[in-house]
Amino acid sequence: MNKTALITGASLGIGYEMAKIFAKNNYDLVLVARSADKLNALANELTNVKTTVITKDLSVAGSGQEIFNELKSKNIQVDVLIN
Repeated sequence: MNKTALITGASLGIGYEMAKIFAKNNYDLVLVARSADKLNALANELTNVKTTVITKDLSVAGSGQEIFNELKSKNIQVDVLIN
């Protein structure tokens, strides 16, 4: 079973590049950002690992708890956080 990395800001910049690096190292990914289109494009690009896309604006109060609840409901355990 692969470890899982949760990466915020995964739609561009450092988060985007970190997602590619972790996928190359066989981590499953939870990709979080505001842009669903960009996250889904990245998820489609990373075909060698399991990806979960969560569209969320982390500046909104309670969004962290919403992400936690979604991961819990999907039984996803996060091993690494890139924030």
